[in-house]
Amino acid sequence: MQEVARIGRVVALTMAAGAFCLCSGCTPCCDVEVFVSHNFQSEYLIYPAVEVDVVGANANMAARLEHCDVDDYFSDGNALRADSGRATLCFAEGNILPKKLSSGHKAWKTFSKNDASKLFILVNMPIKKGAAEAPVQGLNPAGAQDARRIAVDFPTRSFWERTRYFEITPSGVNQLADRPEDCPEALVLDDETDDQGGEPAAAVGKDVPEEAPVSDVKEKSQGGAEASAEEGK
Repeated sequence: MQEVARIGRVVALTMAAGAFCLCSGCTPCCDVEVFVSHNFQSEYLIYPAVEVDVVGANANMAARLEHCDVDDYFSDGNALRADSGRATLCFAEGNILPKKLSSGHKAWKTFSKNDASKLFILVNMPIKKGAAEAPVQGLNPAGAQDARRIAVDFPTRSFWERTRYFEITPSGVNQLADRPEDCPEALVLDDETDDQGGEPAAAVGKDVPEEAPVSDVKEKSQGGAEASAEEGK
């Protein structure tokens, strides 16, 4: 019986080690859930099209991402974004359910191949005036000068045991300690189809057409305000 128990422990440890190695090689991995704040509705009257890049970066890529202009990063044909090995989660009016990049997604294999040591979240979104120039308090790394960008270290192997939560707000991106209460289940970025639970706007390493141009958000919100004013007369 002792021999059977010993063999069982060896098998369990071997399986655990194998699971860890399969989880993006030697780079720690985790589930990443992203939420869009309902404050967008009150701020802009609509939910704008928002792209969220999740990037596992090594020291060289991290230095480039930390100092890049976020607007330039999301511009058409940007070389840094093309080289980042990103996974992209997309939100828009009518598509605001939380999105998840699972720890088993193929993007983590890319992050591991690149010897990633930091997890970056970069957001293509309209930004409140002044917010882009000031770092979000608390969880942004030192030197980050755009609230649409946040980085989290891979400090230990235990990193992969946790889900990381991020909320996109009109003033930028914040890391959350826990899942928001009463939040609906997240749509998972599918490993084979790059599809979030049947939603069409999701991709890994490819550009995604915007459902509602970011530049149109303020025009729509102003138009909505004018219409409301007319109805009140």
